[in-house]
Amino acid sequence: MLHRYKFNGYSGYADVLAELMLMCLRDAGSPKTDAVCWVPSSGRRIYRRGYDQSRRLAVRIAKGLGLPLRRLLVKTRHNRSQSGTKTTSERFENVRGAFAAAGRLGGEAVLLVDDICTTGATLRECARVLRAAGADKVVCLCAARSSVSRAD
Repeated sequence: MLHRYKFNGYSGYADVLAELMLMCLRDAGSPKTDAVCWVPSSGRRIYRRGYDQSRRLAVRIAKGLGLPLRRLLVKTRHNRSQSGTKTTSERFENVRGAFAAAGRLGGEAVLLVDDICTTGATLRECARVLRAAGADKVVCLCAARSSVSRAD
């Protein structure tokens, strides 16, 4: 389902995935956050795919939680797809410096939405950028967590 959603144009899956993500978030006690943002895709990937898959999820999650959706991150460069990397260290290097804050934050707690977490490299880089921009707390929410381990 996630592969179809992300790579084969099944954008309607966002509704089901976001609902499942909301259920998991509520089961976990819904940590207090002030806004929802997403891990942005590059313009090239959005053009090719036709949509930003993480943004679609974030839109529905923000609505479900009654929180504002804010564009807090921008993609600063088109990097190689994370699924094309072979090791954990390659994944961390691949996303280093690939994101920037869209502005300053004033101590807000942010819910950061992404589709799939494999090593956590992308989420860690985005959270680092958000904290450097003034976020007090960053809570990450993904549709799936890969059990694939990447050997170095």
